[in-house]
Amino acid sequence: MRSGGLRSAARAAARREDWLSAARHYEALLLTGRAHAGDRIQLGHARKELGEQEAALRAYTEAARHHPVDVDAQRQYGLYLRRLGRDADALDVLARALALEPDAADIAAEIADMGATDAAVLDRHFLHGILGGSDAGTEDRAGLIGRFLATLALGRARRQARARDWSAAEFHYRTVLRYAPGWINARVQLGHALLEQGRAADALACYRRALVPSPRQPDLYLHVGHALKALERGDSALEAYHTAWRLKPGFAAAFDEVRGIRPDIDKADLLSGPGPASGNVGAPSDPSTGVAVSRRLAPPPGLNHRQEAVFKLLAGSIFHKE
Repeated sequence: MRSGGLRSAARAAARREDWLSAARHYEALLLTGRAHAGDRIQLGHARKELGEQEAALRAYTEAARHHPVDVDAQRQYGLYLRRLGRDADALDVLARALALEPDAADIAAEIADMGATDAAVLDRHFLHGILGGSDAGTEDRAGLIGRFLATLALGRARRQARARDWSAAEFHYRTVLRYAPGWINARVQLGHALLEQGRAADALACYRRALVPSPRQPDLYLHVGHALKALERGDSALEAYHTAWRLKPGFAAAFDEVRGIRPDIDKADLLSGPGPASGNVGAPSDPSTGVAVSRRLAPPPGLNHRQEAVFKLLAGSIFHKE
């Protein structure tokens, strides 16, 4: 049976609430190599309805891993983690979903319902969640005409940026992203235009959105740090700059920014990893005990071996101001 037929059969079985048949059809669809994010999500739903907790978690995890820029894949994964009582992991994943779609009121409400309302705590979950994501490779979904129109708008945006007409540059960068939402550099430049207009919170959202498909890019963490510093969230900026330095050891711009916030820090401190026990301040609490839990070396589930190694290196390096 072709992929379209398998998908139709799976949907028909789900409508009949024949969850076992639905799951088997979705699993057969995965084997064709033509599954969409929604197919993996629906497989998770089917396995959940069958009461198969581990199989459901595996399906949601794979949906999020294979489709890192699909907001619903991240949303459903985060919601299921919360259902399992894994609120700290759920917050990381839902923060990643919110980075993809900052105006998603349902995701913001879910995060708030878990008690993560403090800006510094949220910043940490954004950082932890984005670092735990998968590289999307190319996110360019623009067709030939879309790329042509995006290129025209990009030229206009650059001219306005050179003229320091940041409002006009913003307009044209947004036009670029309407036609080519996967052009990361245009999104970063939009963030710069917003920051130049004093709109640091909007710039931060742009930089975080740019990071999701490319979570190992040190320059992007530098930009995140600049926006956080403009918002007077120095500890969060410090974590972003430190992450940039750890991704690119010797990154002079990141080191200069770290020293600007913490003059007592030197390169040996950056290499030596986490500092004092105060690094757990604001960490999520165990829901059964209320005791703060250290998660520095606890990578999110679903990473492959290479991603887990990178995550542990970076997460272990994050330190906080005494």
